[in-house]
Amino acid sequence: RGHLERKWEVGFINCAALTEHHGGKTPMSRLLTFAEGSDAVRAQCYLHTGDFAPEGWYEPAERELPLSKPFAWG
Repeated sequence: RGHLERKWEVGFINCAALTEHHGGKTPMSRLLTFAEGSDAVRAQCYLHTGDFAPEGWYEPAERELPLSKPFAWG
């Protein structure tokens, strides 16, 4: 299983993974970008160390997940 999964027409994002000091994994963060009127959310992965790949935004993990209706602030 990956950090982003889609099952039962629902998107799941593992954004609370145990990393480096607790689980021996690469420390990372997720950035979710919502745009007004968009029916999708952009999910990006940032690697905090260069142990797995160069530190920075990790493009192979970037995904776009559909929303059930267009996003609106408020």
